[in-house]
Parts: sequence; C-alpha cells; structure tokens
Amino acid sequence: MRFSLDKATVAAARAWNPLSGNRPPGRLPRASASAADESFLFCIITPGLEKIPFAGVFKGRTASCHPDEIIRAMRRGRHMRALRLVVRWGNLARCQRQIYRRGRAALADALRRAAAQMRATRRIEGAWKIFTEELGWGVATSSKYLHFLARAQFPRDKNIPVPLDNAVLLARLWPDFVRHAAACGHPRPPRWRGASCAAYAAYLTAMLTWARACGCTAARMEAAVFDAYA
Repeated sequence: MRFSLDKATVAAARAWNPLSGNRPPGRLPRASASAADESFLFCIITPGLEKIPFAGVFKGRTASCHPDEIIRAMRRGRHMRALRLVVRWGNLARCQRQIYRRGRAALADALRRAAAQMRATRRIEGAWKIFTEELGWGVATSSKYLHFLARAQFPRDKNIPVPLDNAVLLARLWPDFVRHAAACGHPRPPRWRGASCAAYAAYLTAMLTWARACGCTAARMEAAVFDAYA
C-alpha cells in the first residue's frame, strides 16, 4: 500500500520508540498478524468484568469472530457480515447505533465502494472519507474496519493500516510520544485525535516508523505497543 507519511512524525518517532525509549530499538520476534491478534487483541469487554479472552465467553464459537473469518467474508464480498464480525471482534457494541444508522442498503453500498476505492488506488484516503464523513463512523470503528479491509485486499503487504483505539493508544501512548518528542528536541507531532485522515495518517506514520526500526510489520508493532500500554 502507499501512504503519505508526515515528516515531523517520522523525525520524532525515529528519536524515541515506545518499546525501547530513546535507545536504538531491538528487533521484535517474528509473528504473523493472526498470532498478534490472538495474543491480546482477540478479546471482548463484558459488563462487570475485566478484559478477558474471547474464548472464555463464547466457548466453541470463537471461529465466528476470528480475524481470518473477517478477512474471508471481505474477500467474498460479504461486507455486512464482515462488519458484524468487526463490531464483535473490536469491542464496538456500544457504537452500534452510530455504525448502523444509515440503514442496511446504504451501508452495504458504502462498504462496497470503500473496498473498490482501496483496491484501485492502494491508498486509504477514499475509504477513510466514506467511513468518517459519509457513514459518520468514529476513528476506532473506521480504523478497525480499514485494517481488516487492507488485510483482505493486500495479504502480502507487510505494512498496512492498523487500529487506533481511544482508551490505550490515544489516551496513553499519544501523550507519552509528545513528551518524549519535546525532550528529544523535536517539535510537537501532529495530533492523532480527530476524524480527519491527516490525524490518522500521523498515527500510522509513527507505527510504520517504529515497525521499520524494529524489523517487524505494522500490525505486530501495534500489537506490542498496545500490550505495553494497556
């Protein structure tokens, strides 16, 4: 895929890595995207309980929300099924009213067009605009669906869009990144918060830069950073 990287974010991310401070980062162990998913992302939030493994709640039915099942649905053009699985996989039940507010027919058409735009351009801007402006989705929903859409369409690409959540990466990693950028003498990186594609691209720039330094995929880097800050 092709990305527009933010130069200020690249400079700040090269100066500080969340997994190794300001030392040259070590290489992360090689792992498939699916392995990274299952290590900590493959989980749900149940009211009254802490974050727990998905398999501990839906015994015998984990395959219905496994990342491979989401990808398979997208490749078959079953976009509404893929969306339902992303909602379950990504702890997005609280956002369902916002996600489905356009109605089934309009939503299915928008998802088809987003997939077609990404496939034709190998870029995220067109799909992101559909998700955030036309459908009115939040950043968490948009980035999670975008992540799986990229995995479905470009399985051989090592660097793909990765999820951005509010509770960990925005609330904890972002302030840490800003503090260390200032300590290393770099200007404040562009904000990650907000529904604009530029804000998401700044976040993605940081993840791609850190992944390159650690010798791993962007998905593996996001998984490791999320785990470190969760």
